[in-house]
Amino acid sequence: MKKIHTAKMRPWVICLGFLLFIGCASTRAQLGGELNHGSKIMVIGDSLTVGPFGDYLQDWLLRNLPQSQVAIYASCGSSPEHWMISKPNFITPCGYRETTPYSRKLTKYQDGRKPTPTVTPKIETLLKKFRPDVLVIQLGTNHFDTVEKKGDKAIPELREIYRQFSKTIIANRGNLKMVYWITPPDASKYSTSVKTQVQKIIHENNRNHGFREFYSGEKIRYVKGVSGTDGVHLNREAAYLWFVRAGVDLRWQLRTRGMMLR
Repeated sequence: MKKIHTAKMRPWVICLGFLLFIGCASTRAQLGGELNHGSKIMVIGDSLTVGPFGDYLQDWLLRNLPQSQVAIYASCGSSPEHWMISKPNFITPCGYRETTPYSRKLTKYQDGRKPTPTVTPKIETLLKKFRPDVLVIQLGTNHFDTVEKKGDKAIPELREIYRQFSKTIIANRGNLKMVYWITPPDASKYSTSVKTQVQKIIHENNRNHGFREFYSGEKIRYVKGVSGTDGVHLNREAAYLWFVRAGVDLRWQLRTRGMMLR
């Protein structure tokens, strides 16, 4: 094999490589800083956060922090693309949670009646309005459907969606010091291949942008008839187990940055 002498490399090649390295490093370094007990936490999620997992997470946060430091938004059926201003509005037909210092709203199916349709808020607006120090994301579940229907053709499109979503967060970060992504738990409705592909996309995106992560897939197993009835949504018992495992990790991650929650 012919040896490549770096001394003979063209200056523009070396420069380009250096700029690419700096670009990747700066993306990772854009979030950081110490937290404290006055830091604000914002959560966004899909139907799993509208449901019992969201109940447990909300109760825990509000036991530890005043309402002025907590904001939770969850939209059933949503995925990252639905939370960006650059994409069309997504009106959730199946449930919505909003718990903030200024409002409290929870709509879901009750006695067979459909919840009130609600427009999913945009992440740029939420970051500017609430100015959180920590952003907790629970999204990705609905992309299991996307990969199941479109197969491998969906992968490049989803990678780009997660990249755009993450860039949007960083561009509008304000006070943001940490992003913590809770990946989708197991769902028996979908094949292992489908779930693995979506989890891999989210994991690689988090690594590329310096986001912290709780990898739910291997820690939560969905047993139909035990964990829930539809192969996706968790009953209260299974959701509590997920919350406990994710919550222990989130509490530790916050503590390493100076924010002590019980």
